Amino acid sequence: MRRVAALHAYEAAARTATAIGDERALSFALGYTGHLYEQEKKFDDALRLTARATFLAQRLRSPV
Repeated sequence: MRRVAALHAYEAAARTATAIGDERALSFALGYTGHLYEQEKKFDDALRLTARATFLAQRLRSPV
């Protein structure tokens, strides 16, 4: 149940970050969402989200 709530919170954070153009926040939201998917053994989705988060972080030179 907590993971579902966390997933909804991270998805909302990603939508907000996208809406306001905050790529750093989007990177964190995608990374945390990817981690949740990994815990649920949804590896394809986890990899897709984590790769996108990593790409954004590297582009922004943000430590993750």
